[in-house]
Amino acid sequence: MGEPVRIKSLAEQMLRLSGLSLRDAQNPNGDTEIVCTGLRPGEKLYEELLIQAESQPTKHSLIFRATERSLHPQDLWPRLDQLEEALKIQNPGKALDIPSELVPEWKKAQN
Repeated sequence: MGEPVRIKSLAEQMLRLSGLSLRDAQNPNGDTEIVCTGLRPGEKLYEELLIQAESQPTKHSLIFRATERSLHPQDLWPRLDQLEEALKIQNPGKALDIPSELVPEWKKAQN
């Protein structure tokens, strides 16, 4: 995946490459100001690519092989039809049960 890159550094580089200048304390007449807003609701600092229990180690200590389970399309389509029907008749309980049965790792919110 390469080395981490700071988003602010990337934004500054994009400004320079676009022929614009950064507006900051040293250059109050610059074209564009960068405002750091922090995380928004739902945003994460990092992305979890694999869950440890669903991967196998390899010779390299930092590389894991995914062992994902899959659902055959002929089993999936009828369940999606049931989900669509539950949504049509506005049955939220059934509409939320189907995804949690198809994706056991997904936890529906409790009211």
